[in-house]
Amino acid sequence: MTDSNVSLNHIKQHLKHRLVQVMVPIMLFGILTSGILLLTACGKPSPVGPIDDNASLSVLSFETIDASTSGIVYRTIEDFPAWVAQTKVPVLLVFYDPMDPINTRVIPRIEQLADDYQNQLAIVWIDATVESKLAHDFQVEKVPQFTMLVGAAIKRSLVGYGENGEELLDRLIAAYLNT
Repeated sequence: MTDSNVSLNHIKQHLKHRLVQVMVPIMLFGILTSGILLLTACGKPSPVGPIDDNASLSVLSFETIDASTSGIVYRTIEDFPAWVAQTKVPVLLVFYDPMDPINTRVIPRIEQLADDYQNQLAIVWIDATVESKLAHDFQVEKVPQFTMLVGAAIKRSLVGYGENGEELLDRLIAAYLNT
């Protein structure tokens, strides 16, 4: 072998060794980063699901959907206890019966409240005929029933929505808002 062949082989070996020194840490970093991302993404699922105007248990919120569309949406609550546990604002539970004609007066008011009190009040729309266990847990005997929760504790309820329903509902909510 000539000196040039030995020198060339030596350079190749040195480059392979250097490549391994550089690539192994980069690959390990990539594997660790991927693992962390997977673990983060595979954490507990969100207790709030997709937009669904017909969900039997949903939270109302003001959202911007795209550059030209925003407004009140109804998002399914997938895990009510988890959702309540993570909620940092007072919660208004609205138990209703979809066949009750009073909804034509209640729905516009609760949607207006969701708009007026963005980030100050969470509103949950609950079909008491479907979510009967939840209605039982909150002692719903007549609908509509409006129940205030603060820190996952029941505070007060208002049953019915008569002629002065809007005023009574406003007073119920105002007592628990930090305005």
